[in-house]
Amino acid sequence: MSPDRHIIDRSRDIPILIRVRDVLLTIFVWLLYLYLLRDFFTFTGDAIRWTFNGFDNAERYTSLRIISTIVSYFEVILIMEFLYIGWSFYNLLRFGKKSRRRTPPSVTPDEIAKLYSASLKDVNQWQGATTMVMHHDKEGHLLKVVTS
Repeated sequence: MSPDRHIIDRSRDIPILIRVRDVLLTIFVWLLYLYLLRDFFTFTGDAIRWTFNGFDNAERYTSLRIISTIVSYFEVILIMEFLYIGWSFYNLLRFGKKSRRRTPPSVTPDEIAKLYSASLKDVNQWQGATTMVMHHDKEGHLLKVVTS
């Protein structure tokens, strides 16, 4: 990829080492994700076996002991959701549909001319052009403007 091309629009533009690195990192992250979910898989398996065995002998399935903790988590989640929804209704009632936003002032051609160290005549020509291409140097300074 050339140094002046900053937009990657095809995967073949990426160097092969970068692509191999990305594939290896993706595989690693997926394996790590599955490793971290291992207790969930154990819990799900125990819950399915418990269900198919007629909901008997729940104490045989050690991973089902955390159900009370899961229920507590859901309770906390519900309380937080009610608080957030209540807060949003409070803000809706308090502020209603008041809009305190102000439109920013328009940028004048004089300000644009000063910013780019150009003449006012050039800026007016740029604004009236159908298409305009601005060429910049590596530091971002304007070099040339082509209009049509």
